[in-house]
Amino acid sequence: MTSSGSIAWTNDRRKLRELVPWERNPRQIRKEQAGRLADSLDEFGQVQAIAIGPDNEIYDGHQRKNVWAALDRYGPDYEVDVRVASRPLTEKEREMLVVYLHRGAHGEWDFDILANEFEVDDLLEWGFDEVELGLIGFDPGEDEGGASEKAPLQEIEIPRGDLISFITAHKRIYIAFSGGKDSMAVALWYRERTANPATLVYYNTGIGWPEEIAVVRAFGEQFDFSTQIIGYPDDSVWRKGLIEYGMPSFAGSMWCQDRLKKKPWLDYAREQGIIKDDQAIVLLGLRREESNRRAGYPFACWSRENCKTIHPILDWTDRNVWDSINAHDVKVLHPGYGLGFERTGCFCCPNHSVGDWTRLREKRPSLFMRSIKYLAFAACNKRYAAMYASEFLIRMMGGKEKLLRPES
Repeated sequence: MTSSGSIAWTNDRRKLRELVPWERNPRQIRKEQAGRLADSLDEFGQVQAIAIGPDNEIYDGHQRKNVWAALDRYGPDYEVDVRVASRPLTEKEREMLVVYLHRGAHGEWDFDILANEFEVDDLLEWGFDEVELGLIGFDPGEDEGGASEKAPLQEIEIPRGDLISFITAHKRIYIAFSGGKDSMAVALWYRERTANPATLVYYNTGIGWPEEIAVVRAFGEQFDFSTQIIGYPDDSVWRKGLIEYGMPSFAGSMWCQDRLKKKPWLDYAREQGIIKDDQAIVLLGLRREESNRRAGYPFACWSRENCKTIHPILDWTDRNVWDSINAHDVKVLHPGYGLGFERTGCFCCPNHSVGDWTRLREKRPSLFMRSIKYLAFAACNKRYAAMYASEFLIRMMGGKEKLLRPES
């Protein structure tokens, strides 16, 4: 609450050039969003008034002002509807208002209604992406667990005994490579059978172990693969997601798989022209042994976003994987294995067992402390109250294997 007096709002008109931006405005807009904002004015006119103060300082509507003023068909002299506050807002009030309007006090989408009552193509054109609508089925982190295991759509029939010939007939070959044991096993399977070039694609989530990129590059150099690093340079997307969705798994979904892995892959696949390309193929380290859902996967299929995929080690056991790694004398392994982790992946993964949290706390305390700090971001989520963050902290400290979950 504020204590600077009540505020009344009145309707008026202003030219765009008269409106004064807030230097501390935390909102920004991408090129495609700006295009839709311009289209909305063409299609519907000005639906929402711009909120301003007595001296024309903008409280809400920076993007509309900037986009419309830059268009030749409107320009800086274009007059817009405004709502004028009876008194200036304090800086704290401005901060509160922008968060309330764009995060803290707006509703949420009912995705069941969107799926059943709206056209998907329209939703994508109007601003949703495939991740939000749950259309992505390719799982770049299959060997690290916790993935949303959606079954592929279309199986590809190939002669089992001639798998490598089928793969090398493609012009472009990609291997989804996390630096974990299963992705290494896939790459070694491929290199055992052919010297043909292939690209290791590593998804930088921003919360991987600090040594992971070095592991990827060292493996590529040792076994003559090119490497491609995609994703995020830091943990900002992860932190933002914690505030918006809560802690993955504990919050009721593994949203991090979509945001940190699937979306970067989809962007990369589009950029490289992999989608719907019959001459491009992706190798994954998915194994049937790891879950009942994976037991039904085929060796070859088209993924949900139409990438041709192969699962060469689908029938391998954990022993097969390690036998291959040891036989090839891989020089640089993921540091997690040396600490006793059975799976690698993000160092702060909420699916860590109590034992893994104990190992991280005792052997990599700096990473453990970063994990604890992330709880503060998760606790900002309205469904992820501080009490649940405390519950999770107890688990991290070795006290609980299973946790209560917030009710929907």
